[in-house]
Amino acid sequence: MRIVYYGSKDWPILDQKLLPYLFIDSYHSWEQSIGNRSGFIIGEFCVLPFREYKNFLFNSIQFLHPPLDFSGQAMPPEQEKYFLDRLMEYIKKEKICASIIPPFLMDVFQAVPKNAVYAPLGNYFIDLENQSVEMIFSNFRKNYKLEIKKAESLDFTILNGVDQFPIFYKMYANNHESQGIAFDSFSYIEKLTQKLGDENCVCSVLYYQGIPQCGLIFAFTKHSGIYLYGGNAAKIASPGFMKLLQYKAIQFLKEKHVKKYIVGACRLGDLSGTKFEGIQAFKKRFGCELKEGFIWKMDFSKSVSIYRNLRVIGLKVIRKPFYSDIIDFERKRLKIES
Repeated sequence: MRIVYYGSKDWPILDQKLLPYLFIDSYHSWEQSIGNRSGFIIGEFCVLPFREYKNFLFNSIQFLHPPLDFSGQAMPPEQEKYFLDRLMEYIKKEKICASIIPPFLMDVFQAVPKNAVYAPLGNYFIDLENQSVEMIFSNFRKNYKLEIKKAESLDFTILNGVDQFPIFYKMYANNHESQGIAFDSFSYIEKLTQKLGDENCVCSVLYYQGIPQCGLIFAFTKHSGIYLYGGNAAKIASPGFMKLLQYKAIQFLKEKHVKKYIVGACRLGDLSGTKFEGIQAFKKRFGCELKEGFIWKMDFSKSVSIYRNLRVIGLKVIRKPFYSDIIDFERKRLKIES
């Protein structure tokens, strides 16, 4: 087992088409451009991408995706468990970091290492490889199909490209600000779209009578397309426009021979009456399949946990929106005992 940082002379040559976008060189070039250190943990049969955070007290590692073999396939759960247990031992022995923080939500782990704090989570996806566009559309919820067909009859235009990003970002930011939810900065997302380029990223905006209605950003390789960001105007002319835009994304990915479209994370258990109920219903109604698994974290020092708790308290006091710890939130919601 070894750790390789982007830019080092022993940076591995991986097949950029077989693995998700989080494994490709242009993604790690973006991490470097925004001041992060990123790389791979390479095992005998698998690879795991990560980014590193440092502050004046300690450093943390965030896993960007569960481990995959070099052809882009997930390992069996028992093999993943063995790899993760060995990895935690390696990190502690070499004192590589003080903590493993909650991962990116692009996929779920199939196993949890010993002594980790975890929460169950799911992932919604659409199988593109084994279905025609017509089959995929037929799996959409009935009202989605009707709304999309109605939207298609209207005077709309869809424009794709980096030049659409400022228009997209205004809708994205307004949506989050109105809900008091933390969101990524303009430069953070813009640099990502620029680094990935047209070969691995699409920024798409739908206009009706020349007025922007909604937009989305997704990244892709042959392995998978991943829905990253979405936003819509405060007043949208047709409820079918965002659904139509997702349908066009699916058509685009099919034309590029992408194997699956990852629509997003899925919280498990009863969501009745919560703000997540509508969000997940929107995803599910595209005929998505559900992959269930786990996300997890680990602190190697009690002082790390104390610092993180104090930081959250401070942010709450000044009422500043921040990305909450999804693992702690889900454990509390699902009443998982420590």
